[in-house]
Amino acid sequence: MRLLITPNPFKECLDSSAVAKYLAIGFRQAKNYHKITLLPLSDGGMGSCLRIASCLKDCRKFKCKGFSPLGKRMETFFLEQQKTKKIFIESASVCGIHLVPKNKRKPLATSSAGLGRLILAALKRRPKEIVIFLGDNYVCDCGLGMLDALSVKFFNAQGDRLAAESKNLKNIRTLDATKLSKLIKNVKFTVAGNNTTYLTGQKSFICKYCRDKNLLSDDIKILRIGINNFVKILNKLFAKNFLKIGGCGSSGGLGLACLSFFDAKFVNGFEYIAKLINLKKYLTRADLIITGEGALDKNSCNKVVGFLARKTNKDIILIVGCRKNQRFNKIKNVKKIFTLVEPDKISYGIKNAKKLLIQAGGRIAEYLA
Repeated sequence: MRLLITPNPFKECLDSSAVAKYLAIGFRQAKNYHKITLLPLSDGGMGSCLRIASCLKDCRKFKCKGFSPLGKRMETFFLEQQKTKKIFIESASVCGIHLVPKNKRKPLATSSAGLGRLILAALKRRPKEIVIFLGDNYVCDCGLGMLDALSVKFFNAQGDRLAAESKNLKNIRTLDATKLSKLIKNVKFTVAGNNTTYLTGQKSFICKYCRDKNLLSDDIKILRIGINNFVKILNKLFAKNFLKIGGCGSSGGLGLACLSFFDAKFVNGFEYIAKLINLKKYLTRADLIITGEGALDKNSCNKVVGFLARKTNKDIILIVGCRKNQRFNKIKNVKKIFTLVEPDKISYGIKNAKKLLIQAGGRIAEYLA
C-alpha cells in the first residue's frame, strides 16, 4: 500500500515537516513495510515559506531585521524567486502567535509593524509581485502597524497624528497614504490565507478566534467599534464594501489592509501552496492519505483536512493534537481519527509532541496491519 503522510503544522508546537517525520519514524519502528511518501503542507500559516522553498529550485532566502508582535527586535526573512522576481513573505514569521508568550497575550497590545518592515525590505529588491501568507498570527490591529511602517499616517478629528494601535481604530478620521502609493507602484500583491473570514458577523475573526486570541469582552467591544469606523473610512476611500468581502478578517484584519491599500488579490492559502507543490500528483499516486493538524474543531472543514477530503475520494486517516469537537463528523472519507491528548492535556501534548507522534505512527501502523 502506498501511503501519503501530508500533515499541516501543529500550531505553537511543530511545523509540518517535523510532524510528518515523527509519524514516519513511528511507522518504521512498528516495522510497517508500506511505501511511505512525506509531503508536509501549510495553509498560509507557519511554515508556508519553507514549503515554497522546498519545491521552487530558484528561490533565494534574504535575511532582514524585524519586530515581533510585542515590538521585540528579531531576525526574519523572505524568499525571492529570481526568475519571476516574485517575493514570498510569511506574516507568521513576525506576527505569529508562537512569538507571544502565553502570559503576555493581550491582543490589543500587539502590532503588525514587523510585517510592514518585512514588506519594506522586500520592496528594496524591486519585485514584480509580492505574495503574503496570512495565518497563525496574533495581531488584531487591522494592519495599522504594518501600514504605519510603510509610511501611512492616521489622524483624528482634530488633525493630530495617531499611534498605529488597535485602540485607535475608532479615533481615525482621515489618513495619508501618499508615500505608500509611491513605494508599491507597479508591484502586484497576492494574499494567501483564509478567504472565508470576514470583519463582522458570525464568520468574523472576533467570533471564530476569540478564545485562541484571548479576546476579553472589553477587547471585543473596542474592536467592533474600531473596525466599523475604520471600514467606513476605507469603503469611502476605495469605493468598496469591505464588510462583504471574504478574507478581510483574516489574521486580525490584516486581510483588510492588504485588499484595500495594496489592491491585493486574495487566494486560498492551502490551494495556492497545493498547486505549487503539485499536490494533485501525489494524491493520485497514493492509496491512503494520512493528514492532520493541531486541533480538530468546527473550523477544520475550511482547513487542510477539509480541502484534502474535497480534492480526493481516497480514504483518509486523521491525526490531531486534540479533538475539541467530539461530535465532529462533517469530513467525508475520514475512516479513522487518532488523537494525541484530550483537550485538558494540551500543555502536556505540546511538551511531548515528538514522543506522542512517534507513538501515533505506531498505532496507525497497527491499525493498517
